[in-house]
Amino acid sequence: MTSTGYPHDNYNVAQNASYEVFENALGLPTNDIAYKVAGILAFENTIKTFSDLDLRVGDVGCFTGGTTARWMQLGKTHAEGRRVQVLGTDIHQGNVDLAAQEYQHLTGVQFRFMDTGNEIPRIDDRLYHLLLATFVLDTIPSFADVMILCRNMVAALEVGGTLYLLRLHPVAIKSGITFGEYHIHPREKWVHGDPLTIELTNQKQRTITINDSFWEPERIAEVLSNLGCVVQLMDLGLDPESLVHEHLCREVAAVGLSLDLPEWSVPLYQLICAKRV
Repeated sequence: MTSTGYPHDNYNVAQNASYEVFENALGLPTNDIAYKVAGILAFENTIKTFSDLDLRVGDVGCFTGGTTARWMQLGKTHAEGRRVQVLGTDIHQGNVDLAAQEYQHLTGVQFRFMDTGNEIPRIDDRLYHLLLATFVLDTIPSFADVMILCRNMVAALEVGGTLYLLRLHPVAIKSGITFGEYHIHPREKWVHGDPLTIELTNQKQRTITINDSFWEPERIAEVLSNLGCVVQLMDLGLDPESLVHEHLCREVAAVGLSLDLPEWSVPLYQLICAKRV
C-alpha cells in the first residue's frame, strides 16, 4: 500500500528493506533500559489507579510488534495476576501482518491496522486504561497531525487512564550528541518544527538516515492539557532529583552497564505522561 502522513516510509518494512536496519539499531542497551523504565512506571501507576480491574493496554505505532510483546511481558509481571490485554496498532498493514505472524503465540496480544487521522482501534470497542507510544510523534512531519493523533489517543482513554510518550530528550537532540549507534546532526539552534536528521547503524554497519521533526515538549504538553489531561514531562536521566532515577539506576545495573557512560552525561530520553481527568 502507498502511505501518506506519518510515519515516514523508513519505518515501513513492506515498502523499505532498510527497516531491518532501523529495527536492529533500536536494540541498543540504552533504548532497552528506556523502554523498560517507561513500562514499569506506566504499569505501576495504572495498577494503582485501576486497582481492581483487568487492564486494556494500547501500543500506538507498534511497528512489527516488539514493543507490544514487551508491554504484555511487563503487564503480566506487574499486574498481580489480573488479566492484561494488549493491542498494537500501526498505519502500515505490512507491519501489522508481520507482527501478527511473529507474536501469534502470545495470549492476549492483538494487532490491528490504524487509519491515519481516525480513532485509535480498541479492544472490544472499550476504552484503554493505558496507552504507550514510543518514538512516534517525532516521525509525524506536520504538527497539525501531531495534534490529531494526541486528540485521538486521549479520546481512547478511560477517565483516569494515562498516555505515555517516550522520545529522545530535547537536551540530547540540541547537543548534537552521538550515543550508541545514533548520531544526531548538530546545529546551532533547534526550533519547533525543524527537520531532525538521525543516522542509525546496525551491527553489520549498514546505515539509514531518518528525517524526523523537532517538536518542543512544552507545545505537546499544551495540546494534551487542552484536551483535559494532567501532564508531566519526565527526564530519563541520572539526575538524582528525577522521578525515575531509582528505576533507571536499577535497570542500568541489571544489564551490566556503567552509570559513568558518556551517554548518560545528558538525559537521553524523555517521557511525556498525560492522565485523562
